[in-house]
Amino acid sequence: MIRYPLEGVRVLDLCQLQAGNSANYILADLGAEVIKVESTQYWQFGVRGQMARPSKGEQAGYFQRDPGERPWERTTGFHSYCRNKLSMTVDLKRPEGVHIFKQLIKVSDIFIESNSPDTVERLGIDYPQLKEVNPALIMLRMSSYGLTGPYRNFSSMAQNVEAFCGHTSLRGYPGLDPTFTPLGIMADGVAGVGVAIAVLMALRYRRQTGKGQLIELAQAENFIPMLSQAYMDFILNQRVQTTLGNRHPSAAPCGAYPCAGDDRWVAITVHNDEEWSGLRRALGDPDWAKAPELATMVERYREQDAIDKHLAEWTRGRSPREVMELLQKEGVPAGPITDGRDVLNDPHNRARGHFQEITHPEVGTYEAVAIPWKMSELELRIRHPAPLLGQHNEYVYKELLGYSDEEYTRLENEGHIGNVPAEHIP
Repeated sequence: MIRYPLEGVRVLDLCQLQAGNSANYILADLGAEVIKVESTQYWQFGVRGQMARPSKGEQAGYFQRDPGERPWERTTGFHSYCRNKLSMTVDLKRPEGVHIFKQLIKVSDIFIESNSPDTVERLGIDYPQLKEVNPALIMLRMSSYGLTGPYRNFSSMAQNVEAFCGHTSLRGYPGLDPTFTPLGIMADGVAGVGVAIAVLMALRYRRQTGKGQLIELAQAENFIPMLSQAYMDFILNQRVQTTLGNRHPSAAPCGAYPCAGDDRWVAITVHNDEEWSGLRRALGDPDWAKAPELATMVERYREQDAIDKHLAEWTRGRSPREVMELLQKEGVPAGPITDGRDVLNDPHNRARGHFQEITHPEVGTYEAVAIPWKMSELELRIRHPAPLLGQHNEYVYKELLGYSDEEYTRLENEGHIGNVPAEHIP
């Protein structure tokens, strides 16, 4: 029987939005039993989407095209980041709910939460209190700005964190103000990876010492190192970097170029003289490319506007894939600018089996992005789709916590256990 790397490790997931959910799905993909702690008493918009129900014929936002009678089961983000997870419900705003949660902490290894710092403290489930219940517990807290400092209790979405870290001032086109900056959620994905690595280190430490610990991961501090070149440029040169559009500080030409078709584009990057020679060969070594003012990288950097015009004339008559293949044959980095449809149908992704067909009781059968790690001794696969709300209540309450049928029924009647959000009940 296949044994996954984190098999036997139990994680409690009390995370909102993509950052926390992406962290826990990495652990779930590696075989950990990740239990998503949810509630029927209040709507977790960052987990299962907005409650707004679209009118007939109206786009359903992040829901499946038809949100159906149970829209909380059909959010695209939830299906992306909650595969391989379990779901249980409990009302943490009531003392008995906190008691139930602490009983679950006793039989768990890791607790990850991504709320404002005062949230878990008000609920009575911060680390000092949970450590008394389970001294070996590893708890990771991933607020926006950390557990100390003036911004401790500030709330932020990914775009706020990225603005705070300086990413927004670096992303966009020269001469345009931040209102032209496209939405980016890079900080969330980076946070997920950072959390997963931190938890794996803490598991290793616990194996060596037997001790659990509190891990504090401020999402802003986790994202700042991704932009270290901009900070170092100021520290060493007192130079403030700004937007470059599709260009690169040490490559020329570098940009997005129009191709044949409706709004089809290709990205091309030339880092050195060898790649420039390859580009010239692919283009048939036209006269304009032989100009003396394009002989060196420094000179080409100065002449990018002129080069871009010539390149656009060449790419405009070809498909993105044709341009990519012609340039790659000559050793020039190039790739089509794709959309979701292109990625799904790309022959390379298909050849590598980068999508896995799974079936969900509400959504139906669909292709999901497969687990990205390809290991020589182990095939990691999506074991089950995102859970229904409260789908694993009986497993959690009866098997893990030992509640009787009578106690289970009482907790159902009191609103701890359920599979429909209270505000959705007619």
